Amino acid sequence: MPVVSLFVYLDTNCPGWRNRPVDLVNRRLRQLGRRNVTFTHRGGSISGGVVQLLDCNPHDALFFYENENAWISVATYFYVRYGCVISLVYRIAVNKDHSDTAKPSPRSTELHS
Repeated sequence: MPVVSLFVYLDTNCPGWRNRPVDLVNRRLRQLGRRNVTFTHRGGSISGGVVQLLDCNPHDALFFYENENAWISVATYFYVRYGCVISLVYRIAVNKDHSDTAKPSPRSTELHS
């Protein structure tokens, strides 16, 4: 599979994903299997995880940001780090592997096999 953006991947493999229940889309993504994910906005990748969506507001999704030694929201991180304002994104992509760690915005994520 060629490298594609997360939105293209979801549109192609999970038609109507934006308007379907998250658990239904996640079942479809599990059926599609493991994927390698590359983060084009900052480099790095994750190998062999199953992409899943979280149904949450990026202003409410918190993580510990070591650079500031503080808990911040995903929306705050993207503004501070990249100057990007995240306003109407309701689902956050994650790549479920053994660490179950949340990943960055779908706009800056690519998938490949």
